Amino acid sequence: MSAAVALIRSMGEFNMTLKAAVETVLTLGVALFFFYMGFGAVIDPDSTLSYFSAGTLGADMRNEVRAVYGGYGVAIGLLLLATLKMSSLKTGVRLTVSVSVGGMAAGRFLSMLMEQPAGDFPLLILFVEIALVVMLAAALSLQNPAPRSI
Repeated sequence: MSAAVALIRSMGEFNMTLKAAVETVLTLGVALFFFYMGFGAVIDPDSTLSYFSAGTLGADMRNEVRAVYGGYGVAIGLLLLATLKMSSLKTGVRLTVSVSVGGMAAGRFLSMLMEQPAGDFPLLILFVEIALVVMLAAALSLQNPAPRSI
């Protein structure tokens, strides 16, 4: 009987380890996307918006791209990495990032209903945003539940 109990306990521990690994991979995937977007925008803001038929960017617009796409992207990437070591941040950061990316996806979708995009890239980005939201929602569902206080 004790061997069966030990086996069941070890299966539970394996399940928790697997859940934690998947949760980490999902979070890292989203963080890496934000780092890619952020550093890419800081290094080459013209290229960042070239996919959106933005044309040549002036100095003020390059500054805006570096700030909004660059600084924001790197900051979100860092926050997501912080959740891997600081478990008290997990729920808040993941929920906040998920809602903000979901808001961008909703705005993009509404814009597409209002006017046809000039190219296919906005549709691709919409699918990427949806995938990021799904990844963060999955990570949220896999994380260890917070202890309940009575």
